[in-house]
Formats: sequence, structure tokens, C-alpha cells
Amino acid sequence: SKCTGPSNCTACVEGYNFDYVKKSCYDPCDKVGFTKKPGSFECMEICGDGRNMGMVECDDGNLKDNDGCNSKCKIEPYYECSGGTQDSPDVCIYRKAVDVLSFKYSADRSAILTFDTKIKLLGTLEDACLLYTSDAADDMQCVDLGGRRNIKKKKKKK
Repeated sequence: SKCTGPSNCTACVEGYNFDYVKKSCYDPCDKVGFTKKPGSFECMEICGDGRNMGMVECDDGNLKDNDGCNSKCKIEPYYECSGGTQDSPDVCIYRKAVDVLSFKYSADRSAILTFDTKIKLLGTLEDACLLYTSDAADDMQCVDLGGRRNIKKKKKKK
């Protein structure tokens, strides 16, 4: 029994709380998303269950490292994690700025870019792009690529 006395529960053993209405003891950690810390009576949020109850930085529903939210439910470098609730996991997105190490033209005037990390191209490059390092490009719509700006070239008028 979780009660300290043999009959008529009026007090609980350590780690349990007394419910004065039900006249019984209950485990405060016995609720969805929580468990007791090992060797302690203190509650802690379960890491890796896909629920973010607000006591961890992130919970993406697994205990894998290198996916944005590590096995200790900490956000990993260059990631942003958000959206986790008591019913849904966080979603983590890689946000490291990409540095262009070299830029040159090939004989057919195709641009050859070398980056400091592997990149994945989402979509196609139907419009040619120019890289600017000048602040003069600030007035135009641009994407920051690690200190450089990626500006779409204006299409030629026919």
C-alpha cells in the first residue's frame, strides 16, 4: 500500500501525494508524458515519446542523434525545432548558413559552385542566379547564403 497506516489512509509514503477527496495516495508522475527520475521521487518528462510537455527543449518522437533533436531531447547545433505539444512531436529543420567556397564559369558558361557542406537542391534552377557580396543588393529580393546574397537574374525582354 502507498499509505503509511494499515487502515484508513491519512498519509502517504515518500514520493506519493494524498488525495483528500478520495482519501487515497497517488503517484504525481503517473500521467501521460512523465515518469520518475531514476533513484528519485522527482518527476521528469519522458524523452523520445513524441510529446513535448514543456520540460525539454524538443521531442521529435525518437532517441536518435543527428536529426535535430538528440537522444537527451536537446536541440542540436544549426537546427531549429518547434511545434511540439502534449499530443504531437517537434519538427526540426537544419538552418546552417551555406558558404560558397568557389564560383567559376565552365566553357559553356554554366556556373560551377563549390560549397562548404553538402547541399540538396530542392526544385530546379530555371532562372539563372547571380551571387552578390555587395550591400547594394539589399534593396532587391534575396536569400542570404552565408554572407552572400543570391539574386535572381532579370529575364530578358523579347
